[in-house]
Formats: sequence, C-alpha cells, structure tokens
Amino acid sequence: MKLALAIPDFLHAQGGAEKVAARLACLLAKEDHEVTVFCQPADTSAPPYILSETVHIQPVAFEDAENWQPYKGQFDGLIAFVMGGLHAECHLIARWLGAPLIMQECTNPLRMVRLIWERHHRHLQGFTLKQAFWLRQSLLAHCHGIRLTQPDYLKSLIKPLRPYAHAFFNGLEPVLRSTPDMQSRPKRILALGALKNPNKNGLMAAEAFLQSGLWKKGWMLQFHGHNAQPDALNALQGQPGGEAIYMEAEVEDLPALFDQARLLCLPSKEEGLPNVIVEAFSNGVPVIGFQDCEGTRQILQRSKAGRLVRTMSPDALATDLKALATDTAELDSLSRAATRFARAHLTRLRFEKNWLTLIETAFAQNSECSLKAPLITSLTDLLASHLQMLRELSFPVDAYSPVEAGG
Repeated sequence: MKLALAIPDFLHAQGGAEKVAARLACLLAKEDHEVTVFCQPADTSAPPYILSETVHIQPVAFEDAENWQPYKGQFDGLIAFVMGGLHAECHLIARWLGAPLIMQECTNPLRMVRLIWERHHRHLQGFTLKQAFWLRQSLLAHCHGIRLTQPDYLKSLIKPLRPYAHAFFNGLEPVLRSTPDMQSRPKRILALGALKNPNKNGLMAAEAFLQSGLWKKGWMLQFHGHNAQPDALNALQGQPGGEAIYMEAEVEDLPALFDQARLLCLPSKEEGLPNVIVEAFSNGVPVIGFQDCEGTRQILQRSKAGRLVRTMSPDALATDLKALATDTAELDSLSRAATRFARAHLTRLRFEKNWLTLIETAFAQNSECSLKAPLITSLTDLLASHLQMLRELSFPVDAYSPVEAGG
C-alpha cells in the first residue's frame, strides 16, 4: 500500500509523537509499503531521526487545500498524529487526499477535550467542555481506525466506539538483566527532557532534589536534553547542593545511560504516554512521578513499577524522592517490576504487531471498516442520536465536520 503519515513538527521536534512516527515509518517501509511523511515546512529538510532510505519526507503547509491537490488519489490511507490543532483538520486532509484515515491521539483524552474547547470556544458562542467531549467522539467516529496510547484511555470513549479503537503502548527492546543490583550503581537520578518546556516541570524536580538533602549523601540529579530555562536552573545550581545538579546533552545510548542510574524522576504536569517511561522500564529503571499527572498516573498504577507522589509540589516530591532513593530494597523490587512490565507490554514486536493489525483492519478493502465507510457506519443508533447535538451547533461543515450533514 501507499501510505501517508501526517505529523506537523516532524522536521524540527523530537517529542514522543515524532519518535513513534519515525518508528512506524520504518516499520511500514520494512513491510514493503510506500511511505510519505507529510510535515510542516522547516529550516531543515533532514528529520532528527534515522529513517529507511525509502521513506519520503514531504513538507507542506497543512492548512491550504491547494497544497494537497498534487497528492489527491495517490494514497491508500492516511495516518495522522494529532493534538488539538490537527484533530479536525486531519479529516479535511484525508478528504483532500481522498484517503481513509487512522487517527492517533498524542496526548491524554482529558487534555484533548480541553484543547478542542480552547481552540473553538472563542469562535463558537456558548461552546462548552461537554460539547468538546462530544465533538471529540464525533471526530473519532468518522475515522477508519483509532489508536490510543494507553489501554486506560479506552474508558474515555463511549461504548459503541470502544470495539473499533486500538489502545496499546509504545515498545522497545527490553534490556535483559538477571538482577537489578541497584546498590552497585551510581547514586544518580535521571530527568530526561524535563527542562524542554514548562509542562515538563523540571525545575520542580531540581527544587525537590535540593530540599531532599540527598546531595549530602552523594546523590546527583542529572538532566538530559534541551534546556529552555537556563537562568532558572543556574540559580538553583548556585544554592547549597546545586553542584550535584547536572545539565547534559541528549544521548543516543539510552541503555548505557540507564545502566548508570537508580531512578528516573518524571515531574511533568501532563502527559499522554511518556516515552521516557517506556525507555526507563525497558532498561529496568523505576520511575517517580505525580499522581495528578494524566498519562504518568495510568502507566505507573498499571505497572506497579514506580511511586506516585500525591501532591504536585516540591515539598511532597522531596519527601518521596528521599524515601525511595534511600530504600535500596524497594528500588530493587520496583526495578524487577519495571522489567516484567516491559517484557510483557512494551516490546518492539508487540508494538509493531499492534500497528500492522490496526492498519490492516482500517485500510483493507474487504474489512468491516472498508475504504468507503468510516467507523460511524458500523456503530449503533445511540452514537448518532448523541451526535445530532453537534449538527445543531452551526459548525461550518468544511472546518469542523468530516462529512456533510446526514453522512
């Protein structure tokens, strides 16, 4: 098949969605599909990922229908990686290409609903969060396939939609170790990508580390990746204990990095599926994060391979960080749980098999969800009755509704 992937920031971002898109493009190329990745234009034409030679990168301004005309009728399917901005537009792109659509949501469902509301409420008087919830259901129902990044997110879909959604984790090759042996490792806590934007909340991790006093016992906190807040971090590094806080570049050899650490700190305010947790678990490293962080909470509760801090504050994080870091027996136990979970749920083979099954189900000519019929045609009247409300909101059809009224 000739498949298109749509991911706006592919040429200049290195987030979880871009990593997954790169892995999927390489998988599809390996399976002898012709793959084109559509992304917004950038200063460079080379993506920050290693791709198969047969994967084609095509920059295009997403918002203009004329830009898509040269590609109309050339693809058997479109896979869109969406946040709030692309949630409705990907249906337009699919229509412009004349291709069926798989949508992967790249954040948690609560954030997706909020992003939809934030985008539209200024232009649609009286538009509520409840209506944003139903708009999300409608947009998903008009896809040919849905990928959610955690099984717990299935609960965010109304029951008629759930059988058609595929919810599965990302996957890597788990590193095989006989025992964690945390005591033999350096007293190092990692925080990867925690300073690249305010949502990642890395400064709170640094504050908590200083408050914990772990630096007095030879511990260090090591950041990796882009630092968007250098002045604030420098100020914290100038406080007592700050010499134990390090800022390092992003590294390629993650197994070697994790092999020299006892714990990953993930202080984010909000996530979808944090790739860094997949990477940590695949290397047998437990994680500490916040109970209030959507995306972190679900995978830590399911895996039992980390600790959830009840309150999102430096004081609470400092208390739990100190308690966990100094309990070698618990770290060993959590490390074993991380490895078990990675081997059962986070393998590359499982990830690839799930994607190929989804693509075949969504795009195969003879499947229940055929090329001519999106999911909504297979759903019950219950969904249609709920969606009638959306047709009464006077949404401009071309901008918000993937099909004409009654379609």
